[in-house]
Amino acid sequence: MDERIQPQISCQAFIREYSEYRDNRMSPTARAAVTAHLASCASCRRYDRVIRKGVEVLRSAPEIKPRKPLTVATVRRMARAAEQRERRRQERRRQDGGAAPPTAASVAARDF
Repeated sequence: MDERIQPQISCQAFIREYSEYRDNRMSPTARAAVTAHLASCASCRRYDRVIRKGVEVLRSAPEIKPRKPLTVATVRRMARAAEQRERRRQERRRQDGGAAPPTAASVAARDF
């Protein structure tokens, strides 16, 4: 029987990696580590339930239409802010020893 030992992760690492986990943007090894942590940590299971319920509630809410169309400047500001968040996230991952793939927000901001 081939039982591979999955690396243990902390609750802090779980929270930091959670978005990639939910978006299925992790390597199989990283996903297995997050899944193993989720199975062994009641606090993080609660976090997962709360996020899943929040996503469910938001998806079931009626669509909100803006009163005014978004301007190009507003979209660019939003894209720059998303790119800055992504750079900070990638820097945290590099500090932890892993490189993050580019996100749609960083690609969109780069193309503006």
